[in-house]
Amino acid sequence: MTLLAIDPRRSFRGEKTIGYALFQDSGGREIERGALSWDLLMKRLNMFGDLDFDGYVISQVVIEDFINNEKSRGGQQDGTSECIGAVEFACIKAEVPFTRQKPSILPVAMHHAGYVQK
Repeated sequence: MTLLAIDPRRSFRGEKTIGYALFQDSGGREIERGALSWDLLMKRLNMFGDLDFDGYVISQVVIEDFINNEKSRGGQQDGTSECIGAVEFACIKAEVPFTRQKPSILPVAMHHAGYVQK
């Protein structure tokens, strides 16, 4: 099993603002993590046939959920929602299960993983 976790904060300026982590096997071994621009995410995430991320065939995707708030966004473009939609579309097309994860789970996940913030 290979799981791809994505934090979809998309910038329209081409900045590397989309966080990701790639995990393999049932033990949750981390393969790599980093930040990508929208263009690089779309290049690395081969969306034709199997869902492939630079040679790793993805068996599940977890993507951070996001709720638009019209009053606080002030009419700005919302790349985060577009990123979520594109990734979910790729998952549906490749028949790969995906889950939207609430951002509030982070402290609990960090605790269970034994992660200490530096």
